[in-house]
Amino acid sequence: MNIEPKKLRYYGAKDIDLLPQLKKLSEGVHKGMKGVAKVLPFRVNNYVVEELIDWDAIPDDPIFRLTFLHPKMLPAEDIHRMVQLEE
Repeated sequence: MNIEPKKLRYYGAKDIDLLPQLKKLSEGVHKGMKGVAKVLPFRVNNYVVEELIDWDAIPDDPIFRLTFLHPKMLPAEDIHRMVQLEE
């Protein structure tokens, strides 16, 4: 039996809304991630998203914490300004 390897796909800041796993996050955390992504770089691949993160343990899963942006990475005032720019 020949098993085809999964094609590697990369996600960046513009793809945050496309990841169905992130729908488990509150709207505030989701907006905060997008605000931080306007300042700090973000990139992850489908292997990390689909295989390494325990989505039932977020936001405390260690791989999630290392990979995804968090609102606490920037001062609240800065994130608020970035979110306002998007609206």
